[in-house]
Amino acid sequence: MSRFIKRAIDETVGPEISSMIDLQEDLREGARSLIPNQADRERFLWDILGDEPIWAAMVKDPALARSMALKRLEAYRADDI
Repeated sequence: MSRFIKRAIDETVGPEISSMIDLQEDLREGARSLIPNQADRERFLWDILGDEPIWAAMVKDPALARSMALKRLEAYRADDI
């Protein structure tokens, strides 16, 4: 079923949406270990969703978008240390 929904979303709004969903799932897992506070994790994930350079990269190079987001996660963590 999830594959069907992803395909429908891709056809409607573009494949970058599916890539962002996958990225958000991965970031959520990584953020759990690096950002202990749930509200801070949520804020971080929303920041990624609102990041226009990450969206632009997602369209042309999803691997670059993932790398940018992971760097933001590491930077977020470094700011808390």
